[in-house]
Amino acid sequence: MARARASQIVATIASVLPPARVIELARELGVVKRQRKVDIVHFVQALVLGFSLDRVRSLSGLRRAYQLLAGATLARSSFHGRFTAELVQLMRQLADEALGKTTGAKEKLRKAFKPFADVLAIDSCIIRLHAGLAKHYPSVWTHHTPASAKLTMVCNVVGRGPRTLQISPGSTHDVHLLKPGGWVRGKLLIFDLGFYRAMLFKSIAEHDGYFLCRLKKQGNPTIVKSHRPDHAHLVNKKLRDCQHAIADDVIDVEGEVSYVLRRKKITHHTAQFRIVAIYNHELGLWHRYITNAPPEMMPAESITAIYAGRWEIELLFRELKSAYRIHEMPSGNRYASETLLYSAILTLLVSRRLHRLVRTIAELDLARLPFDRWARILASVTPELLSLLSVRRVTKQRHLALLGLLCHEAPDPNRSRRLLQERAQDGVLAFA
Repeated sequence: MARARASQIVATIASVLPPARVIELARELGVVKRQRKVDIVHFVQALVLGFSLDRVRSLSGLRRAYQLLAGATLARSSFHGRFTAELVQLMRQLADEALGKTTGAKEKLRKAFKPFADVLAIDSCIIRLHAGLAKHYPSVWTHHTPASAKLTMVCNVVGRGPRTLQISPGSTHDVHLLKPGGWVRGKLLIFDLGFYRAMLFKSIAEHDGYFLCRLKKQGNPTIVKSHRPDHAHLVNKKLRDCQHAIADDVIDVEGEVSYVLRRKKITHHTAQFRIVAIYNHELGLWHRYITNAPPEMMPAESITAIYAGRWEIELLFRELKSAYRIHEMPSGNRYASETLLYSAILTLLVSRRLHRLVRTIAELDLARLPFDRWARILASVTPELLSLLSVRRVTKQRHLALLGLLCHEAPDPNRSRRLLQERAQDGVLAFA
């Protein structure tokens, strides 16, 4: 086991929330002009790590977290008055900078993922907001939820680490939130039907990237080429019309997909993509996928397992909600709500850094320290983390005791359980 140092926990948290950088940004953005009443470093730390002091995340609980850190009282009105547009900008920039630092750190890709520079999952989740925010954040569910925010994230499938994030009104359609560019080069992007759009597929291909998505249920492309010689007779036929006449469980073809552009006038177009259909014997139906990755990079038999890796981002959203309480938005103040959204993202990033620290010290692989288990453990010790960061002097023994506790409790006792990303890379058959 690697040797632990007393200051490692505080240093790890500071790598995401550097005190000097927090003060610098706060002054640049006008969040604080003087630190006489409120210590902005402790204020930010309280927002990020104070989520579990109450039974639910609340502004009162966050205020108590600040008072624990600063060792001073703060009136409720003074605390609430700190939630401003400038504070939102501060939290957003801290999150962007922390995400930028994580871009270079990723788990090694192997087997089915090895041909790609990276494998990224893209998805969005809806977070309900106070009804008073409907003007700024109109919801997609206007009949029962007037206001909501849509959190769109890109994360790497291996390691479940967030790469980019975007917060928009809940009524914004997913297809407008993914902007391909040079960043997709050599990477495989996995997403669900919410992002299904032929123009998006073409744009990813034009930037030398790859995508994998389910084919729409009503989709019925014309087969123009078969990647399997024994299916050559399928050429010029419609996929749905002939798939049930195939004795095999796999169909791998190039298909012509029709789509419509609605601009100044409605125009009809076609595009050619690879279509793979895999038969699910348990459900008695075909699962059909669309991609531009050639068979030599992505064998048809591995596609269901690779697509199942998309669930890593669903697990990340579940972690944000169940452990870090991003969905608990108690305020009708727009700036308070936006601040809490970015605070939860920063909580996730702090968690990932501490996870890496414990893995290194305890010499554990990812399978022994799953993120879901780690999130629950971290949430249970956040009061102690706040104490370590407080202005009062903390002994070396207290640091090491907490670090020892984390290293002892974090490993998963179910050693034989395989992680989703491992099964995806190994190409183990799965349907999603």
